[in-house]
Amino acid sequence: MVKKLIVLVSPLKLFMILAILFGSIGHIIATLIPVIGGYALIKAMIGKFYFFKLITILVIFALLRSVLRYLEQLCNHFVAFRVLEIIRDRVFKALRRLAPAKMENTNTGELITIITSDIELLEVFYAHTISPISIAFIHTLFLTILMFKINVLYAVVLVIFHLIMAIIVPIITSNRAKSIGDIQRKNLSDINSSIIDTFYGIEESAQYQFGGERRNEMLEYTKKLSRSATRLSRIYGGNMALSNSVILIGNICILISAMYLYKFGYVNKIEVVVPIIAFMSSFGPVSALSNLANNLVTTFACGKRVMSLLEEVPEVEEVVNGKDINFEEIDVSKVSFSYGSEEVLKNFDLAVKKGEILGLKGKSGCGKSTLLKLIMRFYDVDSGKIEENKINIKEINTKTLRKNHCYITQSTHLFNGTILDNLKIAKEDATMEEIKAACRKASIGEFIEELPNGYNTKVGDIENSLSTGEKQRISVARGFIQNGDLLLLDEPTANIDSLNEGIILKSIWEESKDKAVILASHKDSTLRISDRIKQVKTLAE
Repeated sequence: MVKKLIVLVSPLKLFMILAILFGSIGHIIATLIPVIGGYALIKAMIGKFYFFKLITILVIFALLRSVLRYLEQLCNHFVAFRVLEIIRDRVFKALRRLAPAKMENTNTGELITIITSDIELLEVFYAHTISPISIAFIHTLFLTILMFKINVLYAVVLVIFHLIMAIIVPIITSNRAKSIGDIQRKNLSDINSSIIDTFYGIEESAQYQFGGERRNEMLEYTKKLSRSATRLSRIYGGNMALSNSVILIGNICILISAMYLYKFGYVNKIEVVVPIIAFMSSFGPVSALSNLANNLVTTFACGKRVMSLLEEVPEVEEVVNGKDINFEEIDVSKVSFSYGSEEVLKNFDLAVKKGEILGLKGKSGCGKSTLLKLIMRFYDVDSGKIEENKINIKEINTKTLRKNHCYITQSTHLFNGTILDNLKIAKEDATMEEIKAACRKASIGEFIEELPNGYNTKVGDIENSLSTGEKQRISVARGFIQNGDLLLLDEPTANIDSLNEGIILKSIWEESKDKAVILASHKDSTLRISDRIKQVKTLAE
């Protein structure tokens, strides 16, 4: 999984190399500042001390350190935010590829968590993980060479304790955390889902005095999130304590080593003081690595969820190198389909040509809506085939298929923007004449024109006052604007009063003269415009 995350940095490797270069030089300078100070102190004790020269060097080093630190962070965060931009782009492309089946079968709260906080937390990996590992390696290598030139024992002690801090401490932390990061992200998804459900169902909660149960559910999810977060915090605290203990023991070991070497004449006073100060000042980069284990537990959990979404295989592959057709007829032959283990359709047949209206009648759950989704190719059939103009729809370009089909359902979503924006979703270059004509057919034009700003009225300003029927009529108007040759209507007048239903059905009937229409409904009043009606039965009937 780490390899997959690192691959995303390849277009920005120059900036990553610069971040490593600036960071390595900066940390080496930061370690050398106290070393130079200690060296100067010993020189002063033996009478060879140049105060002005020392101050000049320290000021230059301090300025260099600050500039290099700024450049390191600048490059790291540039890489991080550019990679996050790339990931967001890929995630939304993946969702487009997986939709609409993904939207129907996935927890909404989990998706929201992935595309918001999970992606944001990956910033830790890209800004504070990749370059710090390289910087710690280069910094340790430099100090090991420096220590080795003085005495090999110093180099051995430094390497041992740096390896403990950089490798063993993070491994211990990761093993203690195990799956807690995954659990914590799951708990966060659950509470997001609960909040979304509560907002959507706030009217029902008020009507049936169900608010207490919703509150208790959210409190329970909050407690679970708190428990997993507390467990992570305890592990983080243990990691800090372990890191500090390792540094303390390392300092003691380097002091004992220096005293031993000095006692037996292997080193002089300068070679005692300089290595001790260098060692005690050397843990910055490797401490950062041991502390990374704290954040990487949740960061890798986020990365796993994001990468699994990017790699998820769609229910239906988009066709881009297929055939383009002008719709004339559709044949559904011996089609069977199941949602998992739940069989919905079995050996189902129908045929419709331009100029015909076919009514689908049946109880709720009998498969009428599923059949229309199969024709739209939101899902692929388990067996059988669907053909248009004698061509399997799997061989027709997806864009052509969606352009030829006008799909209207009883549920309508209005996007943030004006009513005109929402209508133009169906056809971006639609003229006002086309839009007004479609709205008249859908019996919604007069309502829109009576609004203060007409078609330029913001949906957010009137959304609470829009009835379900008015929203559905806007959806029907979208369908008329699209002007596809095959109208797939799923309960298009379910929420509309009889007067407006009559106007819409008359418009559909008039449109059918040069189009094919499949009209799914359980209402006889809606199906009366059908040339013929096909009964859709549940498999239990």
